[in-house]
Amino acid sequence: MVRLARGQKDEAVEVAKEAADIELSMSAPSGPPAPIKPALELYGDLLMDAGRLKEASAAYEQELLRTPNRTPTIKGLARAKAELGTTATAR
Repeated sequence: MVRLARGQKDEAVEVAKEAADIELSMSAPSGPPAPIKPALELYGDLLMDAGRLKEASAAYEQELLRTPNRTPTIKGLARAKAELGTTATAR
């Protein structure tokens, strides 16, 4: 988040990807995710901000496998799908 605040989007995406990879090596949470924002969701958000919509969509979909029905992830996926023009999937 510090790198994003400094305007270093590419570096922020890279660090978020590293965090997502680490999180994926761990078992899925059995309750609400800890920390509050899962790394894959943050990675998806940063990819959206960078205009990398297909990659963002994939990150959100992968996060939903770990934390099904998580509202912020669903909203991120819907936003990515809508911007990609796949409105039926976005709904």
